[in-house]
Parts: sequence; C-alpha cells; structure tokens
Amino acid sequence: MKKRLAGESRYKDVALRHYLLTEESAAGPIYGVQAELGGEQAAVSGITASLQRVQGLLDGLIRGQVTPVALRDVVDDWLLA
Repeated sequence: MKKRLAGESRYKDVALRHYLLTEESAAGPIYGVQAELGGEQAAVSGITASLQRVQGLLDGLIRGQVTPVALRDVVDDWLLA
C-alpha cells in the first residue's frame, strides 16, 4: 500500500495530517484515506476506485480538520450520501 500526504494543518497546536492511500488490485488502484494527529492515527482503506471521488473526500477531511477519532464516521456518512 502506498501512502501520500494530501494535506496538513494545525489542530490545537498539533500537526493534523491527511493521507491518500493507494492499493493495487487486479482491477486497478483502490483508494483510501488516513488521518494522523500526534501519535494517534486511523485509516479507512478500499473506499473507491475513483481518484476524483477520493480527492473530493480528502478535500473535505482537510477543510473540516477531521481527526482520527472521527474519520470512520465521516467516511461512512460520505459513502451514504
């Protein structure tokens, strides 16, 4: 799995980083996201095969300063929308 930094901001004086995750499959790449805040991290892999959709999701995660604690819930809501 590849991990690429998509954005970084400050959250309560701690670096909040969001990453694009890429997994290769027989059908092509599948994308996920990861959030890191201090020593805490959370990832959701295998979200979509659309780079455009996952980049839109990442833009929202970065703007909303979504922390690792809330990442799964936000992604679940995004998938249902």
